[in-house]
Amino acid sequence: MPAHSQSPDLSDAPGRTTDTRWALEALEQSEARYRTLVENINDVLFSLDVDGRITYISPVVERFGFVPASDLVGQHFSRFVHPDDLPGLTERFRATLVGDPKPHEFRVLTPDGQIRYVRSSSRPLYEQGSLVGLTGLLTDVTERKLMEEELRLGRESLERCVRERTAALEEANARLRTEIVERAKAEKAARESEERWRRLVEHNPVCLAVHREGRIIYVNPACLRLFNVESVEDAIGRSILEFVHPDYRDVVVARVRETMARDVPAPPLEERFVRPDGSIIEVEVTAIPLTYMGERAIMTVIRDITHQREAERALRESEERYRRFFELDLSADYIARPDGTLVACNAEFVKLFGFASREEALATNVTELYPSPEAREEFLRLLRTRGTVVNHRMQLKRRDGKPLHVLANTTGVFGPTGELSLIQGFLLDETPMRLLEEQFLHAQKMEAVGRLAGSIAHDFNNMLTAVLGTAELILEKMPMDDPLRSRIETIRAAALRSKEVACRLLTFARKHPIEPRVIDLNASIAALRDVIQGLLGDRVAVRLDLADGLWPVRIDPTHVDHVLANLASNARDAIEGQGEVVIETANLHVREHAVGAPLEGNDWVRMRFTDTGRGMDEETKRFLFEPFFTTKPPGQGTGLGLFTVYGIVTQSGGFIHVTSEPGSGTTFDIFLPRAPQ
Repeated sequence: MPAHSQSPDLSDAPGRTTDTRWALEALEQSEARYRTLVENINDVLFSLDVDGRITYISPVVERFGFVPASDLVGQHFSRFVHPDDLPGLTERFRATLVGDPKPHEFRVLTPDGQIRYVRSSSRPLYEQGSLVGLTGLLTDVTERKLMEEELRLGRESLERCVRERTAALEEANARLRTEIVERAKAEKAARESEERWRRLVEHNPVCLAVHREGRIIYVNPACLRLFNVESVEDAIGRSILEFVHPDYRDVVVARVRETMARDVPAPPLEERFVRPDGSIIEVEVTAIPLTYMGERAIMTVIRDITHQREAERALRESEERYRRFFELDLSADYIARPDGTLVACNAEFVKLFGFASREEALATNVTELYPSPEAREEFLRLLRTRGTVVNHRMQLKRRDGKPLHVLANTTGVFGPTGELSLIQGFLLDETPMRLLEEQFLHAQKMEAVGRLAGSIAHDFNNMLTAVLGTAELILEKMPMDDPLRSRIETIRAAALRSKEVACRLLTFARKHPIEPRVIDLNASIAALRDVIQGLLGDRVAVRLDLADGLWPVRIDPTHVDHVLANLASNARDAIEGQGEVVIETANLHVREHAVGAPLEGNDWVRMRFTDTGRGMDEETKRFLFEPFFTTKPPGQGTGLGLFTVYGIVTQSGGFIHVTSEPGSGTTFDIFLPRAPQ
């Protein structure tokens, strides 16, 4: 027979068979160790070639519905990616190949139509210095709770694969004599498989550490970086507890014992690790029991979550800063829904609207704080149109119904479809400012009226002087029994009354000569008691409540007479039947604005004149000090009494405030500045 067809010389086959079997078993054991490490990782390990085809994917992917995993080998990864995520993933794949590895999240379409969210971490893969693709890790972030079951199924699948592989090897040994060439190929494939498993574990970005009885027996490079140790030798043999923060050591010891006793993976636990340099990191640890190199051990999968927790703490601090700003803001801040539900408000909001508590405010619909539902709808329409409403003056109302004038700065929060979902508002109370504006306008009007009245009164007074002088001359020369004498006296009396009116107008206009001097107001009031009682009549009692040690004031004494006489006359007309007038005095040192007047930091003397008359409504009080305004019937009043009082008080550097309600009497508070001693 030809030499190439003859049987091989097997005289030394038994020796070669024994060596080969030992080498194969060593390779298989090494492969099984790495396969055990890989198959027990919670996440999916994979490798792709440079074109994006799958060259390896761990069986854990079968929990996504890709059964068996081996069917995925050779397929392009794009077949299993959600179309919307494919462009981004393709770009990230290319970037990783050129040395820019970054984690990336995308969606996977499973065979049963479900969508799973995964996080990919990958690195370039080199063989003999050449780029052959990439290898990485897929983390299922959708069904973390199913991890234990998936790991258990993966371990059983691995054990089944090992048993099947062992059976195959035994069968192969029986055919060894006739399969020498094929066996050499199998040895090469086994070495390549071992190398592949080793690369998957060694280049895995997730920290993997195996420890037995508390001592570390394996760490991958990612673990060295996490532990901040220089080499594997520096980690092997050390207690795993050296890297665990003292606060967590008892928990870790109990967790390891329970995991070994139950022989099931322990769920993820957040801990803190201490590096050799003393720095502390926050980690999430999963403990998985396994057999490593023929003995039971624990594989620990560690994820560094330090940056994640720092970001969460920064967010909480930011929220706390915003909460403090919201609570301590001097404006009335609130958050509400378009239907009027009040979501949040600060203390100033509660105070502004007169609520008894924040709970009461939150139970109130914001619409109730508007003058009408139509006003609320109009504001919402404006907010929907502009998105933000700045420096918007509007009228609202307090809980008790009193009007509020506010300056509103409001921002709308809109949903994905553009609908208004939240309203964030900041309100500044302008009610006191409105009152001051009204008082300022009133003062301007009174000033203008005073100038006009003074000009007219001055000319009128000059003409009355001529009339009175002529009347006096006629009366001096006219006989007492002259029938025309009574008419001339009537002319003189009318001229005198008119001159008195002119003098009042001149006093208000500050054109009438006055002689102010420092006086004791209590003494002036006491001296006028009988005069006031005479003006009021017997049906009205007069009571004086004069403060001891009253500060002096600077005013024309005759003006005090005019003020009290006019107030008494006004009280007499307001009191029906029996009544009382009370005149009080007091010293005041005011540190805040009061009744809309600039009192701050000054010493004032207050004279309070109170009657028990019928009182006044708001409309009457608005025009009370207007010249020629009177509530008396025609012919019974000039309307200059309180007008004159207002002029005297303001001319003396003071101001006057009125408190009155229908049926509750009237109180005039006259404030005069304290005079130097």
